[in-house]
Amino acid sequence: MTLVVIVNKSKKAEDAGFMLAQSRTGGKKKEREKECQSELMPMLDAFPLDDPKAWFQMPEAAAAKDKIEAADLERLGELVQSKVSGTTVVLPEPFACVLVCGVPINNDGAHSGEPEVDIIDRFDPGFGEYFREARRVSGLVRKQWFIATVTLRAEGGEHTLSLGMGLATDPMAAKVRAFHAAEQRAQLLTEAIVVKTTGVKDDAPAPSETAAS
Repeated sequence: MTLVVIVNKSKKAEDAGFMLAQSRTGGKKKEREKECQSELMPMLDAFPLDDPKAWFQMPEAAAAKDKIEAADLERLGELVQSKVSGTTVVLPEPFACVLVCGVPINNDGAHSGEPEVDIIDRFDPGFGEYFREARRVSGLVRKQWFIATVTLRAEGGEHTLSLGMGLATDPMAAKVRAFHAAEQRAQLLTEAIVVKTTGVKDDAPAPSETAAS
């Protein structure tokens, strides 16, 4: 399994966010990385990246939900439908994994230290120290991680859009983060974004923007 994380380098802490793609195919590492990049590129191209809501945002700890209820998903689905009709959202159970290694994809020397470890530490403060030590002794940190995804489906779409994703060492925390990210991103949805990111075919009825009342 391969994860590719792109971090928003905004100077404003409140604007920081990330994009994440995963590949669980059995191919070689390079092939999995290409699959992740193929998922990320339409999102990078379609969403207005100068808007913090275009990135997956993590909720503030004090304001984070304890869990996600069916009513929450129903409310999110209504929000998405109000933006673009012919769309649905689902939040499956998180996928469990163990982080074995991490490397910067573009290691051009512009960043000192270990930026990939700093990124991991943002999702679970303190984990980076253990991860760094495990790397030093060629070991691994025996701690499960969970990846949750709020998936958007569009009528006639060739593939789905990861509307929100959450990465955490607790399954419910991952779902809460994914839901929060999806709520933020849903506010930016337009027909053009949905068509571009889900690959709606030309001969298929395109999702349509819903006029605000």
